[in-house]
Amino acid sequence: MSSGGICIAIGKDELKKIPEIGDKLVLLKIESPGEHNYIVNVNLKIMWALAPSPLEQVGIGCKFEDMPKRNESQIEDFIESAATKH
Repeated sequence: MSSGGICIAIGKDELKKIPEIGDKLVLLKIESPGEHNYIVNVNLKIMWALAPSPLEQVGIGCKFEDMPKRNESQIEDFIESAATKH
C-alpha cells in the first residue's frame, strides 16, 4: 500500500472472473493487528492484473480515486504505523 494505491493478491478460487484494467473496486476497510483499523470506502481503479497460470493467486494493482482527505490521512497513518513496526 502507498498513498497512491494498493496491490492485492487474491486466490483464483475466490474470483468469478479475472479483473481487467479499468475495472472498479471499493476498498471497504483496513484492518491491522494494532489500533489502526479504519472503514474507508475508497474507490479503486485497476491499473494492472496478473494471473500467471501456475500460481494460485491473482495480483491486482489499484489506484485510489476520488479519495476524501479523511481517508488520505487514515491511509497515511496506517502506512506510517506499519513502517515503524519493522
